[in-house]
Amino acid sequence: MTPTFLEVVTGSATATAPGTETATCPAGSTLTGGGVSVDESLLSVVTAVDSAPDGANGWTGTVRTTSTTPVPFTVSAVCLPLAPTA
Repeated sequence: MTPTFLEVVTGSATATAPGTETATCPAGSTLTGGGVSVDESLLSVVTAVDSAPDGANGWTGTVRTTSTTPVPFTVSAVCLPLAPTA
């Protein structure tokens, strides 16, 4: 079985500027899934408004918050190598 791996991008959002980031699988791999995550302690002030595939090899997430200070978030793409790895 060929193992999957994650490509991860971090971003931040504020009340005046929602954050959007895209994690992209590298050449030689394909996207199998993805998602957006935030620290559990921020769930009361954060909403993930979009989390979806972006083309064939990327995953895009958009986060909004009511916080006036920057709130970090992570977008991950789950990638599968097209060729077997040793």
